[in-house]
Parts: sequence; C-alpha cells; structure tokens
Amino acid sequence: MKREAGISLAFFVFMLTLFFFPVEVEVRKGLAILFFAAILWISEALPLAVTSLSIPVLAVLLGILDVKSAFSSFAHPIIFLFFGGFALASALTKYNLDRVLAFKIVSLSKGSLFWTSILLFVATAFVSMWISNTSTTAMMLPLALGIAGATSADRRLRSFLLLGIAYSASVGGIGTLVGSPPNGITAANLGLSFLDWMEFGLPTVTVLLPLLFLILYLYFKPDLRRKVTVEEVHFSLGKRSFAVLAIFAFTVTLWLFSRKVSGFL
Repeated sequence: MKREAGISLAFFVFMLTLFFFPVEVEVRKGLAILFFAAILWISEALPLAVTSLSIPVLAVLLGILDVKSAFSSFAHPIIFLFFGGFALASALTKYNLDRVLAFKIVSLSKGSLFWTSILLFVATAFVSMWISNTSTTAMMLPLALGIAGATSADRRLRSFLLLGIAYSASVGGIGTLVGSPPNGITAANLGLSFLDWMEFGLPTVTVLLPLLFLILYLYFKPDLRRKVTVEEVHFSLGKRSFAVLAIFAFTVTLWLFSRKVSGFL
C-alpha cells in the first residue's frame, strides 16, 4: 500500500508541476523531474537505483537532453574510480585487513586511555579514507564499545568514544577521492586528480581531527586518565590477504601518479 501511494504521489506531483507550475516551460520540466525523483527516493516506493535511472530517461522524453548527453555521465571516469574504490574496500573487508590495521594502530597506546582514544580516532579517519564512512563506523564501533566496557565507562566517556568514531569517519572521508562519493563528483567538475585532491584533503583532515578531539573532550569532559587493555585479536592472513595488500598498494600508487601514468600511456 505504501509503495503504491508513493508512486501515485510522485506521478501526481510530476504532472501538476509539469503542466501547472507558474514558471517557464523548461524550468517546469526540470522541477517536475526533481520532485518526481525526490518523492520516490524519500518514500522508497521504487528501488533507489531504478529511481536514479529514471531521471535521464525522463530528461530525454521531455526533450531537456538528447540521449548521448543524458547518459554520458554513467560512463564518466569518476564512476569507474568509484567502482575500483568499492571493489578494493570490499576486498579489504572480506580478508579482515581493515580490522588488522585498526587493531595494530590502537595497540600502540600502551594501555593509556588518552592515547587509545586518539589512536582510535586516527585509525577510524585513516580507514575511512579508503572505505565508506558508514562501513568504517560499523567496523570501529565494536572496538570502541570494547574499550568502553573494559574501563567501566560512564555515559560521558561512552558518548565521547562513540561520537568520536562517527565524526572521525566523516572527517577521514575528506582525505581522498574514494573516501566519499561527493569528493569524486567535485573533483571531476574542477579537473582535480587524485593527488591534487589529497593536497587539499589531507591538510583538512590534519586540522579537523585534533579539533574534533578537543571539542568532544571539552564538551563531555571524560576521564582519560584510566588504563585500558586492548585485547589482541588474531586474524589469519593467507596468500590472498597479501595479494589484496599488494593490489591495494599498486592501485593507490597509480591513483597518486595518475597524471604521469596518463601522460606515459
């Protein structure tokens, strides 16, 4: 019932905007598509991908764009960058390499809750540079909860750690083109390469991460003088794990020197 209601509302608003909205014809067409897609996205009456694909189709049917212009963005190089990033992220997660990295970084704290918190945020931000913010947060939350449980954390410390994880993932996503989809879209419009983006992204992460820690600390005032033991977690790394690491390192190297590689080819 909800699905039918969402589709019906989307078509009703589409027709109403297309024929009766008091603006120019071309503007009406664009707004009609916008409202149509927005309602379907919000209601999820259709799968999100189907709604997204309907936008260029409607643009062609209404004469806003020709077929080539409407669908050219689907073959834009940035789309293939996303594909590559998602594939690498999936491989890292499948073989637990992201977890290994996170645990290794946090274990450097030597039992200090203060340094454990800092390294936890740093690890989250770093992993989020290569994996989606949501996946990184989901991966790091159990580690944060484990630390909170090991220290019998009160509400202030628990809130400090959990919000720190969420915000660190968002901050880390700024660092590279594959950290967050909006980065790639912006870089494509500005003509920035992977390395060009990192020249802006990494300094931004470097500035925001300490500010994030400071603001959360001043707001929640957690007691970070406690001692904590991060339980060692052993992951079995086989030949495929090292192969994934090699592919990851090779791919990142090509991303960093993409302009020189393109010129050579």
